[in-house]
Amino acid sequence: MRKLITVGIVLGVLAAAGWWLVEGSVPISGERSHDFGPVDVPGVVQLKHTYVLTNRSRSPISIAAIRPGCGCTTVDFPKDAIAPGASFEIPIVLNLTAAGEKKTKLTMLLDGIEEPVRLFVRAVGLKPWSAEAVAPFFVPDPGMPSFFAVHVARQGGEGDVPPVPEIRGPEVLGLVFDRWETLYLADADENAPSRWHAVFRANWDGESDPSGEIEVDVAPGITVALRVQLPREQTSLELPTDDGFSVPDFRLPAGNSDASPPLDPSEPEPESD
Repeated sequence: MRKLITVGIVLGVLAAAGWWLVEGSVPISGERSHDFGPVDVPGVVQLKHTYVLTNRSRSPISIAAIRPGCGCTTVDFPKDAIAPGASFEIPIVLNLTAAGEKKTKLTMLLDGIEEPVRLFVRAVGLKPWSAEAVAPFFVPDPGMPSFFAVHVARQGGEGDVPPVPEIRGPEVLGLVFDRWETLYLADADENAPSRWHAVFRANWDGESDPSGEIEVDVAPGITVALRVQLPREQTSLELPTDDGFSVPDFRLPAGNSDASPPLDPSEPEPESD
């Protein structure tokens, strides 16, 4: 009998201690963190979210204050007491202005409870894509596959490879996207863009007119263009290697004002002084 009484007392003490830990530490349940994920930030962007929490204690609770972790966050909360078992909402607004990862927290203070409740929020700002192409694109030898690249950059994010770009140009060039080459991957919180080369392949038959313009849609609203030009003396493009994209060394096109006129073999050579 004594053993049963002792066991009952111990279980009662443990149950009371367990309830004190639940009620006395953090008597609130529900979502504590929210991740907005990647967000485009062409300017100031307001991100809104509402936390839904529940008073899981046996007594009413009152929120004394909620302190944002930065000036970029505003918050509202119920001013009346929250009944036991009742749910309540905490709406927040995060103002995102820069590229990179943004983490912050909100500290909720409850009347009569020492330990605060913390809410966490995260977002990753993405600046618009930028792209640049070096014009013109010199057509290589007929039947010789050629490669050219468009430089693409974006600040923020996790260094994800850009989407496959669309390309338009003279059909006789047989333009197709070949691959992405990563030049630099910046950390999410780094004040620098990640950079890639979009490498394209062309193949000219040597007979049809390849003149015109090549346009590359890197991202919605981001298009770069470069004109097509034949070199004075066609030279083969150097194919890409495992070490990266290799830039060809082209001759100057015809009509360059800096080029010296060719010598006439029928004329005598000028005498030297």
